[in-house]
Amino acid sequence: SADGSGAQRPEPGASLPAYGRLGAPLVVAEHQLLSQSEPGCSAALPTGTAFRIDLRRGGERLRPAQDRPMRELKTLLQELGIPPWQRQRLWLLWTGNELAALLDPDSGSVLLQTPRLQGWRLRIVRR
Repeated sequence: SADGSGAQRPEPGASLPAYGRLGAPLVVAEHQLLSQSEPGCSAALPTGTAFRIDLRRGGERLRPAQDRPMRELKTLLQELGIPPWQRQRLWLLWTGNELAALLDPDSGSVLLQTPRLQGWRLRIVRR
């Protein structure tokens, strides 16, 4: 879509997958993902832990809480009231083979964050 300057805005997934490390800023298209450990909180994952940001492909599952079973991401998105056409634009943050967070680059919000990212505050800002 045009931003009024005649230039095309890149799609949110234009440069995905993207790879980063917790505690270091990661630039993805026109966004920057910031991860900061919360003061006084022992983080489940150490600073420097590798992660990957990618788009949904379907069939993803995550554990929303430590004492809860794995759930289908599709079901969780329906429960959050996110329309199907918006779901394909969301970012998934993976640590290894585990889905750890669901991010909305358009609003800059974290929609879901699993206990695996306990002690970390994630933020998306436009550059």
